[in-house]
Amino acid sequence: MPGGALVFSLHHPITGWLLSDRADYHRTEPVSEEWDWDGQRVTATFYRRPLSSIFGPLRQAGFEIDVVDEPRPRAAADVAPELFEVLDTQPVFLFLRARRGA
Repeated sequence: MPGGALVFSLHHPITGWLLSDRADYHRTEPVSEEWDWDGQRVTATFYRRPLSSIFGPLRQAGFEIDVVDEPRPRAAADVAPELFEVLDTQPVFLFLRARRGA
């Protein structure tokens, strides 16, 4: 839709690369990590990809990227200190907003 915006988040490409075998940064592939979800171990699987595989298809589809953010959390009483340290000091997520021209 002209004038619309696409807003999304994904794992930071560096995080995905660190979870991979690190053989080829440019490869798109599934990677997994284990999370503690309220006392239960769960495995989250997602696709890691290089920056060019994120931005290129958006531009080819007619989007202009106008926001790229590597968010950092605000301190909160319900966030474990170890998790806060990771989220505050490492590239974990990438937030993007892309707009279609009018």
